[in-house]
Amino acid sequence: MQCTETSKRWFAAILDVTLILAMFLCPALGIAKIELFKESNGEIHFNNIIEHGYVIISLIMPCVVILIATGKCNWGIQTPPDRLRSLLIAWPIFWLGISIAYTVLTINEMGDIPFSCPSDYSYSSTTIRTACQVRAANLISMWILEAISIIFVVAVFANWLPKPRERVPLQRSRNAARLLKTTKNSNEEQIMDIDA
Repeated sequence: MQCTETSKRWFAAILDVTLILAMFLCPALGIAKIELFKESNGEIHFNNIIEHGYVIISLIMPCVVILIATGKCNWGIQTPPDRLRSLLIAWPIFWLGISIAYTVLTINEMGDIPFSCPSDYSYSSTTIRTACQVRAANLISMWILEAISIIFVVAVFANWLPKPRERVPLQRSRNAARLLKTTKNSNEEQIMDIDA
C-alpha cells in the first residue's frame, strides 16, 4: 500500500501527539500514585524502590523528546536516521520489560480491591479509591505507551512516516543572511537617528 505524503503527515501527527501524551502521562501518574499511597497512612503499601525506579525510568523518553524539541539533538521525531533505528527498536523492548516487571511486582498492592475500582466497593476513604483509580490509570497508560511505541517502530520501518525536512544552516541561507543584513542596517539607522 502506497501512502501519500499528506496521509503520512496526518498519521505522523496523530501518532506523535498520542505518543507524547502517553510519555508524559506515565511519570505524572507514577508520581501521583506515590503521593496518594503516602496519604493513605499505611492502609495501602507500595515498594518505594520499585515506584521511584519506575518514575525515573519513565522520565527517560520525555527528556529525550524535550532535547529533540529544543534542538539539542540532530535528528527529528518523524524518521530517525538509519544509525538510530537500533535505538528505536530498543525502546519498546526495554519498555516491555519494564511494563511486565512493574505489573508483576505491583499486582497485589491494592489488596482485595478489584483493579476496576468499582464504585460499589466499600473503600475506607476517598483517598484509597482515588489511589486505586490512579494506579489503574497508571498501568493502563504504561501499556498504551508500549503499544504506541511498537506502532511507531512499525511505521518507521514500513515507511508510513514522512521524510524529515532538510535543515538549512542559518549562515548558508541567502534569505536569512539578507534578513540579518537588513536588520543590522535598520538598527544602525535607528542609532544614527537617535544621535542626530
